Amino acid sequence: MRLYHLTALCFAGASILASAPANAYPVDPAKVPVNVGQSPAADHNFTLAYDSADPSIVYYAPKGGRVAIMNGLPLVGFATLASGEGFLNAQFEFGVFGPEKQALFDSIQTAGYHPVPFPYTKTAIVPVTPGIDPETGKRFCETITDPATGEVSEECDDSLYSAVMYSRKGPALGEYVALSASLTKFGAAVMGQMLRGGNALQINMDAEYYKAGTAFTAVVTVNYSKLFEQFHAYAAYHDGICTDIQLEAFWKNEGLCFDKPASECAVTIDFTDARGMKINNVTIDPDNADQQKELLQAIDRLRDKLQAEMLTPLGPQLGPLDTSKPSFGFKLNASYERQNVQKHAQFTFKSPNGVNVGRTTIPAGIACVLISPQGDVSRNTGGDCGSYWTGSLGFAEILAKQLQH
Repeated sequence: MRLYHLTALCFAGASILASAPANAYPVDPAKVPVNVGQSPAADHNFTLAYDSADPSIVYYAPKGGRVAIMNGLPLVGFATLASGEGFLNAQFEFGVFGPEKQALFDSIQTAGYHPVPFPYTKTAIVPVTPGIDPETGKRFCETITDPATGEVSEECDDSLYSAVMYSRKGPALGEYVALSASLTKFGAAVMGQMLRGGNALQINMDAEYYKAGTAFTAVVTVNYSKLFEQFHAYAAYHDGICTDIQLEAFWKNEGLCFDKPASECAVTIDFTDARGMKINNVTIDPDNADQQKELLQAIDRLRDKLQAEMLTPLGPQLGPLDTSKPSFGFKLNASYERQNVQKHAQFTFKSPNGVNVGRTTIPAGIACVLISPQGDVSRNTGGDCGSYWTGSLGFAEILAKQLQH
């Protein structure tokens, strides 16, 4: 059994950081969906976007990644030490895989377009590791003073990990991202159990790109108390956790302030376009789709500003195996809510050149593996896992299926 070192392996392939032609940017796919003849079910693993200047281009990007493989074997190493602690090393790749990639390219080309990798300008890796400070790679600890005795002690989270190292710079399409974790005794026991069940660790790739828009200036006022209240009410319909798609709907509804009196709007927007025309989200005509699209640019900026601090990402439950539904998505950060619940804030967003910043999160993780009593890791290609390794099912989908069985 080999433990793979923390190195970035790569192979030839189109770069996900490929540069776009000057003054040409993807058109926000949430505003202008791409139609290349596929059913919605056929492109669930991809994000597609038109080019703002070149009508022959369709950009593509993966919505998920997976464990990398070499010579048919997953690049995963796991070992338990005599002390009961352990190590986990793994490498991940982000891309469009196998027959799914060829089918996507065929559809794009048959529709008369040329497939081009999404022109991400910056990517970063964020492991979903409970109890680990991403700045230091070590457990969160705090110094506690006993008020009765004056004794000072240090308390740390009961984490699965005692330390995590990973490639912080994000990958290009076809490159590998390496992660190495030292496991606590609890973590080694749980991780071995999770691996034997076919799943373990999740990492996210946060990606940034420029997208075409219109020139605008927007003054956005946020009533945090109402925003948190609305999020709690919205998330209650989804077991307290919202997926990316559900969050898209939440920010849109709050930003456009649909079906609410002005006094109940958590977000108010005063928007001015390049021609000097002014729009207010409180009085906007709900049937005016063009005005809504312009306001959505400001709402996207607000989401980018607040979401990373306001919400906590959740991966699969990293605890003893059970058959409950796994938790994927985001929940409200309780600490952030306590600190800001009484605040109002005002932000000014500008896009003088009609170019906006787009961001997305692409999850990957260990799934569909088998581990022998000796610790050797191999692929599980039975049942739904066959579709995972061919690229037809993404990480979140296959893990949800595994944990529900």
